[in-house]
Amino acid sequence: MTALTAIARQMLRDPVAGARALVAERLPRRALWTAFWAAVLIDTVLATLWMTRFLAIAGSELPPDIAESMARTAASPFLNVPAQAAYWFIVIHALHRVGAAFGGTGDFDDALHVGVACQAVNIAYLASLLLAALVLPPLVLPVLVGGVVYALWLVSGMIRGLHGFSSRLPVIVMMIVTFAVIYVTLSVVMALVLPGAA
Repeated sequence: MTALTAIARQMLRDPVAGARALVAERLPRRALWTAFWAAVLIDTVLATLWMTRFLAIAGSELPPDIAESMARTAASPFLNVPAQAAYWFIVIHALHRVGAAFGGTGDFDDALHVGVACQAVNIAYLASLLLAALVLPPLVLPVLVGGVVYALWLVSGMIRGLHGFSSRLPVIVMMIVTFAVIYVTLSVVMALVLPGAA
């Protein structure tokens, strides 16, 4: 745990080197999958609390269809567990496959390490949003925007460390495109399978 804490601190300062150090730990797959499922559950709880609080302070300012969709999602948190699991499972495979398609050197186990780290980044982001919404709502927008910018820098650096890419901009572009395709595809599937939850 001491080594992982040191790696986490390094990743916040230098995500490229941090990702390389994390991959070099070669953690057991069982431990990584346990962390994966724990992160899915924590992510679901935080996302539900965040949406509930956000709707309470800003729901009236949102477009009605978006507010209604968020309310339905927040009202059925357990339906989000399989969706979150599917999303992150696909993301981890995309980290490996898409990176390899562009000459990346990371294998699936490497991608699993970095994917779980990305889950941790997402949890920290949601926790920051929830804290801002509870303590000082005017901070929500700066945290929302600043968190996205920092997360792009952090995750793109982690992907560079995973695959050995030298440039950040192409990684960011492909990351946004890939995540958008995953999100849209899962949204369509959810709409077909669970029309009331879409």
